[in-house]
Amino acid sequence: MKVDFFKKIFSSSKNFKMNVLALFVTGVLLLIISSSMLSKDDEKIDDYEDIKPIETVNTSGDSQRKDLEKRLSEILSSIEGAGNTKVMITMANTSEKVVAKDNREESSSDKGENSLSTKSVIEETTVSVEASGGTKEPFVLSENMPKVQGALIVSEGADNVYVKGAIIEATQALLNIPSHKVAVFKMK
Repeated sequence: MKVDFFKKIFSSSKNFKMNVLALFVTGVLLLIISSSMLSKDDEKIDDYEDIKPIETVNTSGDSQRKDLEKRLSEILSSIEGAGNTKVMITMANTSEKVVAKDNREESSSDKGENSLSTKSVIEETTVSVEASGGTKEPFVLSENMPKVQGALIVSEGADNVYVKGAIIEATQALLNIPSHKVAVFKMK
């Protein structure tokens, strides 16, 4: 039944050969266009291979603390009436890097005369990546920054109760520490 339908369509057409030729040419053109698009995608991938990875700068906990002190001192100095300020921050711990681990577990069972014993061995290896110098370094999943333990602030305007309160409030908000861990004194 379906074959008759197609015969009817193609036999009623006066230009059957022209229609088949047009379909063939269209198919060839589609193949050429799609293959040229695929080769352009391959070229784009090759272009990305030349891009060098971004290198991260590892700063020590001490330099991070000093940077935080400097930034906090600058912002607190901009509080009206605070004047010149100096800041010292203490940290509760150091920064911690969480590295990727690959775990492999092996289990074996031995059946004795009266008992069944199971032995399980877990082997943990650190996943490493090759650095730019050819050395292998552990793959770092995340880096936990050190927690601020307290802050000491010396300010020219700390004798004013309102300025002192504003300095304490700003320090609490910026460092996420309670007010009893912030000490503010007048600069001499």
